[in-house]
Amino acid sequence: MFSKRWSKETETRSAADIRYVANSARRPILSTATSEKLRNILNTRTWDIPGKWENMSKLARDVVESQIEAHEAYIAARVKAVPSLVDVTAIELPERPSLSDIANLPSEIRSRVSYPSFRRMLSLASESQERPAKRQKGVKETVSEVDVDEWILVYERYLSDTRHFPTEWKHGLVSLEDANDAFPDSALSNNGRLITRPQTLSGHLVLGEERAPSIRIQSSVAAFRHRFDELTGNVLKDLDWSNLLVAGGIVLGALLVGDSPDSSKQWESSDIDVYVYGLGPQAATEKIKHIFQVFRANLPRGAPTLVVRNSKTITFYSDFPTRRIQIVLKLVKSPKDVLLNFDLDICAIGWDGSNVWMLPRAARALETGFNVFTMNLIQGHYLSERRATQEQRVFKYANRGYGIRILPSYVTSLVESQANIDSIARGERLVKLDMDTIAETARNFTKNAPCSSHKALDQGGDQVSTEPQGRSCLSGFSVFMRHVALWEMERRGEVKLRDQEWAATTYSDEFGNLSYDDTPRYAWDEHFNLKAFTSHIDRFNADQITNWLDSSGRYDNDGQLGDVKVGYSGHSILPPPGLKNAQRISYAPEAEGVLCAAKDVRMPVLLPANFAAFANDLVRKALADAGLPVEPILAPVNAAPEARAPADAQDATLRLFIWCIPTALLWQQLDRRIDEVAEALYAFYRIHDRFSRKGGDRMTQLRLVTQLSKRAITTEVEDEYAAFARWIGRKPIFIQWTEDQDEDYDARLEDWASDGDKAEMEDSDDEESD
Repeated sequence: MFSKRWSKETETRSAADIRYVANSARRPILSTATSEKLRNILNTRTWDIPGKWENMSKLARDVVESQIEAHEAYIAARVKAVPSLVDVTAIELPERPSLSDIANLPSEIRSRVSYPSFRRMLSLASESQERPAKRQKGVKETVSEVDVDEWILVYERYLSDTRHFPTEWKHGLVSLEDANDAFPDSALSNNGRLITRPQTLSGHLVLGEERAPSIRIQSSVAAFRHRFDELTGNVLKDLDWSNLLVAGGIVLGALLVGDSPDSSKQWESSDIDVYVYGLGPQAATEKIKHIFQVFRANLPRGAPTLVVRNSKTITFYSDFPTRRIQIVLKLVKSPKDVLLNFDLDICAIGWDGSNVWMLPRAARALETGFNVFTMNLIQGHYLSERRATQEQRVFKYANRGYGIRILPSYVTSLVESQANIDSIARGERLVKLDMDTIAETARNFTKNAPCSSHKALDQGGDQVSTEPQGRSCLSGFSVFMRHVALWEMERRGEVKLRDQEWAATTYSDEFGNLSYDDTPRYAWDEHFNLKAFTSHIDRFNADQITNWLDSSGRYDNDGQLGDVKVGYSGHSILPPPGLKNAQRISYAPEAEGVLCAAKDVRMPVLLPANFAAFANDLVRKALADAGLPVEPILAPVNAAPEARAPADAQDATLRLFIWCIPTALLWQQLDRRIDEVAEALYAFYRIHDRFSRKGGDRMTQLRLVTQLSKRAITTEVEDEYAAFARWIGRKPIFIQWTEDQDEDYDARLEDWASDGDKAEMEDSDDEESD
């Protein structure tokens, strides 16, 4: 049924030689963030004919199996690399070291000295005013070996390795008891610990205009506890804190000592983010019920409650301004796991009911007022060791006084990257790696295109991106700096932003923005109403299914979607009976109410029949190994007996399935096999709408390759400086239209192009030309 959209000649080019084209510029269909091993797998030149998906099904299976194998190898290597904690604690250090002593420490020791000990050593060495020993002639020097921020980057890798000793999770973290050493330029006073920040910092600094010259933090655990209870409205009173950690913005808000009565206002919208650690899935689910019981018991008599479930969180609501409690549905081994996964340094702070714990990078962010940039902020994955950030969070914390700092080592690395640009570009044509010039050009672009919102800065166009950040302004340095410029203009009073809408969240991504929080947008203020909110969720769920079906080609395909016929009544879609209970979000008055089959997350997905069988089988094995109820996650929508019969291993015909995330699979990170299957299913979920467009089968296959590459769980950035160079040199590409133009722009977006075509993007230093 798709033959009319397929060219007569079978395509034989490899995926790495194909580009998306827009405005005379190109973007490779393979994400540059993908590991070299996975890129080799995805670099297929074997494409399927219309209606037959043997090759694409095999490709998806190969990706899942390769990712599982890579993860197992990574874990084994990390466990082997970590010395015993006895060996680490036995490290002998000079009682009063000089800077040269610190500089000459062997790297295996220097990277394992705790942060408070390291800062104490530096303080003692600085008192002696001794400079580090000179390097031997010919040894390259970029950043001092005793640079605090560079040391933290190395130490975090060591901390990440020690995650595999969950019973010793406190090792390497910083507590309030360590404050004297961790904050050497601080002093205790009657109203907290005053931290005086450095006046100047090296590197490339942005979004620092709201940074305060000094801050105060709580002087003791008792003071923190009092402030935490006050800020959270005591909704966690009498909580059993075993195996629980609250982390993120609300903990930061309680740690800071406000200078004015309204200092709590900036934390008014912050959730209480709760993480469950060290438990199996069933015990963790019981913890959800306990937390809800505590939440409800601490509400005023007669106060309403609502529990909302999506694929990544369960959230408790009551009337505004009662603090919302959000439980993150990831099984983690320890609080250290939780903190290491945070994107922004300043958020890597947690409270376990007895003490405040933070990563060294969080302590440093408190001290400097800046989050240190690494490519994990751009390429990290929600299920990797450190997740990527989101544009809204970057600018929200800039408003709270925490900017972004790119270290000197990253800036200087661009010189070598420029010399090797062809070998690291991975199919992209990058502009000259000159950060100052790119930033200045971006600021001029924004200055000459005045607008009143971040969304409007894109001027009605969709950004073309095959990277994990997608349409976010964080997809490249140039487009990021355009938005930095707009933020700076607002600080100077040159513009007034009317809202905080962002293109990445307002453009639908294949009619379903599968973000970390699937909850639809709503106003959390005095106008918040639970009944109206549930109606909003109902509309959201209904729109998700009708939009998904509508985008699949109601006219071109005559309502046929895989092996299912979609009905229509006038202009209204009639979903097949098997999709009647599809829902991205569910809710109930109590926690028990969302922990049942009727409230499971269910989404439609178009799959090759044999890939669905492969996915079901792999998940069944993982559930059996975990001692959990074994059930399929994919069920055919077609009710015909032949459609529900077990699929032949060679049957790759496209069929419509309902993808269910049952309560047994409530928790992510239960088993890597389950997580990798889920990422592949999300990739298929996002490509269905391409079938209805020009060259549908071809474009859908290309789209699948892109989605598999950009959704891959990357355990770590493969080459930090090479990835950074690509991020810096990436040219913004936007598809733009006017009212009299056809908004179906995919023909322009997805034209085929090979490396030898004349339409190659011009190698120009002016990346803003489009």
